[in-house]
Amino acid sequence: FFFLMIRRPPRSTPKPSSAASDVYKRQGINAEYMGDTLMKAIARKDKEGKDIDLIDIGIPKVIPKHVLIQVHSSPINPSDLGFMRATYGDPTLQPNPPLVLGFEGSGIVAEVGEGVDKSWLGKRVCYFANCHSKDYIGSWCPFTLIPVDSLTVISEKIGLDVACMTQVNPKTIMGFYHIINTENHKALIHTAAASALGKMLLKLCNEK
Repeated sequence: FFFLMIRRPPRSTPKPSSAASDVYKRQGINAEYMGDTLMKAIARKDKEGKDIDLIDIGIPKVIPKHVLIQVHSSPINPSDLGFMRATYGDPTLQPNPPLVLGFEGSGIVAEVGEGVDKSWLGKRVCYFANCHSKDYIGSWCPFTLIPVDSLTVISEKIGLDVACMTQVNPKTIMGFYHIINTENHKALIHTAAASALGKMLLKLCNEK
């Protein structure tokens, strides 16, 4: 299990908007969601999953019903590796490359868009980035853009480095358990039993 952590990234140095526009044009990025201040991001630059690189991309513009999050931590899950290799998700529903990697993460709400209560500002949150959304931006970068209804507020008792892993595996486990109960299954076969997901599933089943 690999782990990527980005701690308190500084806000990038503003660049002239023409420079940002040149980067977007060169990389084929849809500038609709990108600001003029550049940051570094780990991204898949092609549709085949053969070109992974550290690129320059604009800090996202805050759009309605979304928040800008200063990323603190983001794990590397098998689904991230699959997305990196272009074997995860439906390519027809994904934005065009380059695609910033990293589905789940945690951080601090830095800005809020129209229709979002300002009380969200400064909150410690975790989230899941939907790669099938046209405004998808992953977590392997200093700032990301997330719909406010995808946020979960983190208790002060939980560190951001732990909270970043509360979206993918725990919700998968709860989904398993819900299906088992509602459909009255007697057993569940899980092939990756020694994985983090397997350990969580075993713990939940033993408790229930």
